Amino acid sequence: MEIRCWLLTRRLCYARPDVILYAEWEWPHQRPYLGVCVHQLEEDAEVLEVVPESPAEEAGLHKRDLILAVDGDEITRETPLMILIAAHGPGDTVMLTIEQDGREREIEVELGKWPVPEEPGEMRGG
Repeated sequence: MEIRCWLLTRRLCYARPDVILYAEWEWPHQRPYLGVCVHQLEEDAEVLEVVPESPAEEAGLHKRDLILAVDGDEITRETPLMILIAAHGPGDTVMLTIEQDGREREIEVELGKWPVPEEPGEMRGG
C-alpha cells in the first residue's frame, strides 16, 4: 500500500489508511527540506525519487535506498520520516542511517529551506 505526501497551500498532509497527520506552517516561515519522495514502510522509508540539487542528492542518497533512522530515531509507521525531519529546522544537520547497495551506513545531511512557491497552488506533491 503506497503512502503519499501532499503539499496543500499551507498544510503538509501525511496520509495513510488509519492516520492523517497535519503540520501547519505560516508562510514565509520556512520548513526543513530534505528533497526526497519516499514510500513509508513498516520499519523504514524507501527512496522513490531524489530531487535534483537537493540536500538529499548532495548527501549521496539514491533511488531505492532505505532510510532507517534520523539522528538515531528509527523510522516506523508511528514515527515516519516526515515527522522526524519536521522536528528540525532549515540549516540543521541530521545524521541519516541508510541502507545503500546492501550496506548500512550513516550520512550527514544539512537540511535546506522548503522551496516557497511564487503563487498559491504552484507546488503539487511533496
